[in-house]
Amino acid sequence: MVWKLILAFTIIPIIELYLLMKLAGVIGAEFTILI
Repeated sequence: MVWKLILAFTIIPIIELYLLMKLAGVIGAEFTILI
């Protein structure tokens, strides 16, 4: 039970960070195409 909580608190932020970086990369690419 506790390990699931630890797993959630370690993996979820990593996934969110990855998605944010991917999103930032896509937005950055779109801006470079527009400019």
